[in-house]
Amino acid sequence: MPPFSRYRERYQPNGPIKNATIKPIGTIKTYLSGSLQSTQNVFLTGAGPSGTYEKTWDSNNASSGSSSRRGTRVFRTGGPFASVKVSSSALSPMGGGTIISQFGSTKRVYSGGLGFNPFTAFDPVSPTVFQQGGSANLKANTFVDDLSGYRSRAFDIKPKVEIVSALNALYEFKDVPGQLRDLARIYKDLYINDVGERVARQSIRMPDNYLGIQFGWIPFCKDIASMTDYLLFSKQYLSDITSGNNVWQKRSGTLADVKTQTKLGKIYTVGCDPTLTSMCETRSIDGNLCTGTCEVWLEETIRVWAEGTFKYYRPEFDVNLPYYGTTVAAVNRHLTASGLRLSPYHVWKAIPWTWAVEWFSNIGKLIERHDAISIDGMVTKYLYLMHHHLRKITSFHTYFFPSGATSLSNTRYVDVKQRESADSPYGFVLGGDLSATQWSIIGALGLSRYVNFSR
Repeated sequence: MPPFSRYRERYQPNGPIKNATIKPIGTIKTYLSGSLQSTQNVFLTGAGPSGTYEKTWDSNNASSGSSSRRGTRVFRTGGPFASVKVSSSALSPMGGGTIISQFGSTKRVYSGGLGFNPFTAFDPVSPTVFQQGGSANLKANTFVDDLSGYRSRAFDIKPKVEIVSALNALYEFKDVPGQLRDLARIYKDLYINDVGERVARQSIRMPDNYLGIQFGWIPFCKDIASMTDYLLFSKQYLSDITSGNNVWQKRSGTLADVKTQTKLGKIYTVGCDPTLTSMCETRSIDGNLCTGTCEVWLEETIRVWAEGTFKYYRPEFDVNLPYYGTTVAAVNRHLTASGLRLSPYHVWKAIPWTWAVEWFSNIGKLIERHDAISIDGMVTKYLYLMHHHLRKITSFHTYFFPSGATSLSNTRYVDVKQRESADSPYGFVLGGDLSATQWSIIGALGLSRYVNFSR
């Protein structure tokens, strides 16, 4: 969790907070054969949380601002940031007006608001959180997600110097004969053997066939397509890498974008104030007799993305060197761009069962990142990791009035935003340790001020 130098919070009430339980929200007038029999005030049964709390952790950027003209400050640098916004509107009506219910000679007329104090027992957020806006201690705030799993991935938005991985593709071609034999065996079982024997054999081999397709044929076909693409457009690829060599390039990319909807529960009452039971008709819903229903849904959206500026340097792509026009440099350019140069990442990919290891860890990505830094001289002037997690909890309330069903909804939400900045030109460095070589490169590039830890 990055350090913050400033904490701020604010609160804004939603709805009539004062005298919520002693001031009537409406009246019910009862008529019998057209004559007024009684007038009854309707009150809330309680006062639920109703307000918007916002808590923000950041740094004061005054020192990085500049005055270009009077009253204007331009901030050219950013920093760590976290914001938690919690909103609930239990004391704000979802609707209202005049409702008329007729049962024989008895008529009831309700005038006032509808939809106060929505049912919240299914909510994954406690009323206490809505009342206080969560903890003021960022580390203790349960709604702030851990971003450690995305920090190393943020560096993946870097420019690509190696377009395809031809070396690994050529190495994996050794498995093609075995894959062809397995495919031939499958067709043999499908078209030659007895039906019962065919089914039995296929059921036994199904796991092997699935693995062969997922980790054999699909990567093989992708490799063929990638190498074909490189052969067709290699001139353009080499031109792009050359023009981007030793030049700062802006990059951005999405690391995660997930949206889910979950039904949290359903009750067979209207689930809000006022209930107006005497004005509703009884219906059978899912085998339950009720005068109204309430459903609660959770919509969750998580988006993670990164933005940064990167620079790499490869001598074979440096047009300012006499070496650039030589045949050796031209060959090296193709070896680099096509992935035919031997690197630790290629060795890792050639080790059997590394694909299984990468299912549970990011070792392969870390090795690939090390190659980009140590072999291609990849550095970043700045790199930001952004995370936005929005939870929307919506309750749908339905009154069964004789004149027709009336539906209302109430939404409360928890909106969390975070931003982290990389602690060095090599991205988010675990433990804050850099080698002597890395420090020398940082000094040569004049990037020492972008390192957030000392030697």
